[in-house]
Amino acid sequence: MAGAKLDNQIRTFIVQSLACFDAPSTVVKAVQDEYGITITRQSVETYDPNKRAGRDLAQKWRAIFEETRAAFLEDTSKIGISHRAVRLRTLQRMAEKAETIGNMVLASSLLEQAAKEMGIVIREAAEAGQHPRDTARAIVGKVDPATGKREGGFIGLDSRRQGVFGKVMAGMTTPEGIRDLVTVPRDGTPPFVTLESVNQATKQRILRAYCAGEAASAADIAISRKQLRNKLLKDRGDTIGRTEALNGLRAGRHEGFLQLVDSGAVRRDQVRIRWQATLDGRVRDSHRHLHDQTIRLGEFFNPAPGVFMAFPGDLEHSPGNPKGLAANVIQCRCLAVYRIKSDLLKD
Repeated sequence: MAGAKLDNQIRTFIVQSLACFDAPSTVVKAVQDEYGITITRQSVETYDPNKRAGRDLAQKWRAIFEETRAAFLEDTSKIGISHRAVRLRTLQRMAEKAETIGNMVLASSLLEQAAKEMGIVIREAAEAGQHPRDTARAIVGKVDPATGKREGGFIGLDSRRQGVFGKVMAGMTTPEGIRDLVTVPRDGTPPFVTLESVNQATKQRILRAYCAGEAASAADIAISRKQLRNKLLKDRGDTIGRTEALNGLRAGRHEGFLQLVDSGAVRRDQVRIRWQATLDGRVRDSHRHLHDQTIRLGEFFNPAPGVFMAFPGDLEHSPGNPKGLAANVIQCRCLAVYRIKSDLLKD
C-alpha cells in the first residue's frame, strides 16, 4: 500500500510520534505495523516543523506537534535523550531488539537500566503521595476523548501484549482468523473469545463476526485497533503500578529490619523471615511451594534456578537470570513475615 493517501488519524499518529522524539525510521515502521501502510522516511519528516522538510507544515498539525511535545516533556527543552521519558522508550525498543537477535547479555543490561529509570518514576510518585493507579496512568498515558487514542506516557506494549494485539488484529481480517479467536465449549454454552485480555467491545465484534461466518468489518477493525491497544496499555500500566508499589513497601520493611540490626538493637541471627503466599487460584506454584518457608536475615529464598530473594519482590540478588526474576516478581502478592527470635527460645 505504498503511496496510499493518509487520513487524519494516521497523520495525527505521525505528528505525535515525532513530537515524542521518535526517529522518522521508527515512525515508518510503526505506521506499517499499526496501519499496514508503507510510507517513506522523507514523507514522515514533512510532519516535523523543526526540520527543513516540515517548514511548511499546516498550522493544525504544527499545533498538535507543539501541544504533544509540551505534554511529553513538561518543559521547553528539545534535547530528547536528556529526558527520562525518551530514554525509557528508547531502552524498551533496544531491549526488545536485543532479545529478538538472541543477545541476552545486552538485553539484560538494558532492562536493568530501564528498571532503574522506572524505579525513579515510582519513587518520586510515592514521595509525592500519588496513588499507584495514577502512577500507572502517567506511565502509559491517558485516553484523549476527542481522538480515542492513549496519549502521553512513555512506554509501549511489552512483547506478550504486543503478541495479543497482533493476533487479534490479524485474526479479525478473515473468517478463519475469527474462528481461531473463538472457543466453542462442548457443553453447549455460548462461544467466547479465548484471549481474556481483549476488551469487551472488541470481544463482542469478534463474536458477531463469528456468528455471521465472516471477517470483521473494516470499521470494526479500526475501532478495535484503538480500543484494544488502549486496554492493553492500561493493563500494563496497572501491572507496573501495583507491582512497584508493593515492591516498595516490601523493600522498605526489609530495610527497616536491616537498620534495626545495624543499630545494635538485635543481632542478625535473631531475625527470621517467613514467606507467606496468598494460596488462592492465582498463586504461582513456586510461591505456593515457598509458603511458610523460613530463613535467617542474610539468607535467600530460591523460587527458581538463578533467582535469589531476601524477601518476596526482592530485585537485587538475581543478576544472572532477569527473565526468571521478572517471572517471580511481576504481580506477586506474597509477603514476608518477620520475627525476632529470643535467645531463650529454641529454633
